[in-house]
Amino acid sequence: MSILIIADTDFDGSGAATIITKFHEVLSGGAEETPNIEVFFPERQYLNRIFEDEDWVKDVFKRYDKIYLCDTGLNSDKGNENLGNILAPKVIYFDHHTTNYENQKDYQHNYAGFHVKEGPDCTAKIAFDVLCRRLIEVDVKKSNEFYKLEYFASLVNDIDMWYRKMPRSLELSDYVSYVGPLDAYNTFQEICYNPDENTPEITEALEKVSEEKESSLDLAKATLVEHTGYKTSFHSCIVDGWASWVAGEICPQDGLLAMFDLSNGSLSFRLGSNYVGMKWHEAEGTKPDCLDFAKPLGGGGHPQAAGVSAREVFPIFKELSRGLGEVLLEDYKMNDQDVDAQPNGERLEKTMDVVPRILFDADFAEEVRKSNGFPEGVDQKDVAILFLTGRFQWAVELLTRRTNTLDRQVDGLLRENS
Repeated sequence: MSILIIADTDFDGSGAATIITKFHEVLSGGAEETPNIEVFFPERQYLNRIFEDEDWVKDVFKRYDKIYLCDTGLNSDKGNENLGNILAPKVIYFDHHTTNYENQKDYQHNYAGFHVKEGPDCTAKIAFDVLCRRLIEVDVKKSNEFYKLEYFASLVNDIDMWYRKMPRSLELSDYVSYVGPLDAYNTFQEICYNPDENTPEITEALEKVSEEKESSLDLAKATLVEHTGYKTSFHSCIVDGWASWVAGEICPQDGLLAMFDLSNGSLSFRLGSNYVGMKWHEAEGTKPDCLDFAKPLGGGGHPQAAGVSAREVFPIFKELSRGLGEVLLEDYKMNDQDVDAQPNGERLEKTMDVVPRILFDADFAEEVRKSNGFPEGVDQKDVAILFLTGRFQWAVELLTRRTNTLDRQVDGLLRENS
């Protein structure tokens, strides 16, 4: 039997892939008897692109006997159609994102297994519970062996669902973020039955992660702005990686935080700890919901944590800025001849594809530094940070209006004078 596991790039995705792999090892009686298993951890943009290719989807259907889709999904209409109509009969879908359920609910009857539900459990925990029940039906002794993974599944759940009560869960999540999902998956194959064990690779990675986190937190604190006039505390800031961890450090317990991540160009929204998990046990619309911001912009996630990728963020900023008669960000592919024809000052005022160009064009970064009066000696990333700080905050403010959240009068984001 040939099996393909397609999973998200985070701890939940690599953890779910680990649990599924171990399930088949236990089911088959040992690693040597395990079916051929391939793992695939695509970024969301790439996943959308390949699933829009009907020939690729049909080829995958032919090549594999069973396919697991874990903690990820598509925000492409064509991709969702190909998944639901072509691939689904061989797919067991484990997921906990509202957006992915909504995108595939009309096709769920086509699936070999459809376990997609927003709730208190992450994808890895859902997969563990479902597969454990399956083993109980087949062989109780094997189910007892598989149940030894319960602690590993709980660690994934602790960090992914924002319970944050188990310190080890954060360490393993950081390890995934630092080395990537495939290397982490390979490590987890060794330690998943004893996930408190540290390998030399884990120890080294966590030391480096600690330094990067503190640097990103310093940047967030330096750029943190509170948007006044809201019933609920609402802040925005700039980070340089490790956005989830930074949010846990600075997001008010009863508030909402918007973060622009300089490391990948994404925009993230996080609710404070007092709101975490509220969506699945409170009446809809009674609390702030990060999806109210992310979904209209092509993003997704959960009520307590959602995001918008760089691909969607830059056009959003461009469109928002037009409402003020300015251009914050132009398309990635500008006409160089037109740009060069503009006076330098007008170029910097109106042509705001500045951030991505600063990061990849040293000469342009120096031009921006001089034109804005930034100190000498700052590197390209620092120029980008300085440039963003003065322009990002009002864009986030406009972003909240754009989503009609205020019009819906969602509690916590309603302006006091509306």
